[in-house]
Amino acid sequence: MEKYTILGAGIQGVCIALALAQKGHDVILIEKKTEPLLGASGTGEGRIHLGFLYSNDKSYKTANFLLHAGLHFAPLLEKYTSKKINWDYFASYPTTYIVSKKSLLTKEEITKCYETIEEKYKAEYKNSNLHYCGKSINQLWEKTDLPSGINRNFAEAAYKTCEVAINPLTFREFLNDIIKANKKIKLLTEHHVRNVSRTWQGFHLEGEHSQKKGTWHLDTEIVVNCLWDSRLEIDAQLGIEPPEQWLYRLKHSIYIEINKELEKFTNSYCFIVGSYGDIVLYPKNNLVYLSWYPTCKTKNCTDLRPPNQWGKITNEEQQTIFHDTILALNNIIPGISSGQMKYFKEGVIFSWGNEKEDIDVKQSELHKRYKIGIYAKDGYFSVDPGKYTCAPFFAEEFVNTMIK
Repeated sequence: MEKYTILGAGIQGVCIALALAQKGHDVILIEKKTEPLLGASGTGEGRIHLGFLYSNDKSYKTANFLLHAGLHFAPLLEKYTSKKINWDYFASYPTTYIVSKKSLLTKEEITKCYETIEEKYKAEYKNSNLHYCGKSINQLWEKTDLPSGINRNFAEAAYKTCEVAINPLTFREFLNDIIKANKKIKLLTEHHVRNVSRTWQGFHLEGEHSQKKGTWHLDTEIVVNCLWDSRLEIDAQLGIEPPEQWLYRLKHSIYIEINKELEKFTNSYCFIVGSYGDIVLYPKNNLVYLSWYPTCKTKNCTDLRPPNQWGKITNEEQQTIFHDTILALNNIIPGISSGQMKYFKEGVIFSWGNEKEDIDVKQSELHKRYKIGIYAKDGYFSVDPGKYTCAPFFAEEFVNTMIK
């Protein structure tokens, strides 16, 4: 009988495993892929949010929560890994937010949100011992001129922030080594979880192995469900229903090498507010992440879990997405078109909302990310981190408040 079994070795499962191990607990960490962090946690831009992207949540609950989680991201991971991490190696250039002339919000509304974030930072965090990805921050943002060369027909205003992204590809390798070296964590890869049921002692788990025939079984006292695209399905087996409508979205990530045009950049860019995208430069890794929501988001699903082959696309489809994304971004900031694709990855986004109101709709629930966290019931825990940023914070909450 195992004590703690964590389902899913994405960023949330990895953080909880490390937090439990640091407290002296033995942990079973189950992952369906060949290594941890190969799913949604290993794609995207890895932005460590401080709240700026979610200005359309007029309650500011999302911005306030992401500010708190973002400022705890690096300090908690250093605590769990017992290492002083060289964050500069993984970090992107700081993000400048570019406001589209067709933005869902006016620049005045965005400025008000950013002023609220700054006020909260100065009141609650500035004089704390926290650091943001290795840096002590005096000011979170400032208004700035539009970058030279940007299409003035698209852009209306710009805000320079200290917000960075952590390259998920290289950071995955770092965390992988940490997990594999930790003797308190037993990692079971290529294990697909199919069923979880209660027993008089705790829980019984069963599933299939990718490379072996037959069914594997495991008994455990406590289950921590950190699965991403099948969390709701496992929850349902234990009678736990989603509190509201959910939406899975399939989104593709494009990575190119930094070219001569992009070498001139000293900032990353995020275009707001609505159905836009990002240009994120990781200078130490010679890599650029590109995203344009209208071309990179290709599918929606409202089932308890998306189809197993959801992310499989043809080379022709891949090239079409790449071409259309480059075309859209190059229309805003010329120079992107000369880049050569190095990686093309897909990831699932989970959030509360419905497919009839995507992020191009002002009242869409997809603009809110504060209805997240840990659900607990009699030794079973289901964790929705919401964003990559929030995983260390919820790991800390789990070990401090959810376990005896």
